[in-house]
Amino acid sequence: DLAGNVIASTPPSGGVMIVDNTTPSAFTTGVVVVSGGEVQAGYWNGSNSGLTVSVPIADDASLTGGMVQVQGRAGNGSYAALGSAVTLSSVDLSQDKVITISPSQLAGHPDYGQEKVFTFRGVLTDLAGNKKDGSASSTTLTIDTIIPVDFTTGVVTAVGGEVQAGYWNGSNSGLTVSGPIADDASLTG
Repeated sequence: DLAGNVIASTPPSGGVMIVDNTTPSAFTTGVVVVSGGEVQAGYWNGSNSGLTVSVPIADDASLTGGMVQVQGRAGNGSYAALGSAVTLSSVDLSQDKVITISPSQLAGHPDYGQEKVFTFRGVLTDLAGNKKDGSASSTTLTIDTIIPVDFTTGVVTAVGGEVQAGYWNGSNSGLTVSGPIADDASLTG
């Protein structure tokens, strides 16, 4: 104190403090894989039921007990969490951590909607709370869950060679189909 009185304190038991103010290493989020139903590269459609995102985990002991979170964004919008953060263990180090995103978690994104192009990234937080946003995965998904309108197939006719109505024979070289096509932009391309 100001008068010069000194008292020595006794450290509390377990009074060790680890200082860690280093963020995890930079990384790029890995592949995004769609499964279930009719899988079409680059799309999330109404028949899909599974989505996984791979996040590379460095050989960094400070990540043990830390967390990994997958985030998504539509277009140039803001990133938002997709599902809950997952706790990392020592067995996750030096490999990709595959995170599962449910259809409802994807649909729960605040910017989810038809024809939106989604980008995905991982976010790592070490045990001390240091956070690193990963670069986005090179895989993007366009949302298109609207099923085309019902239609009736028109007339199917064999062409080439000896054409017999209602039959395909060895001399035919192709088929023609005529009939109405719905005015649905998702059918183009």
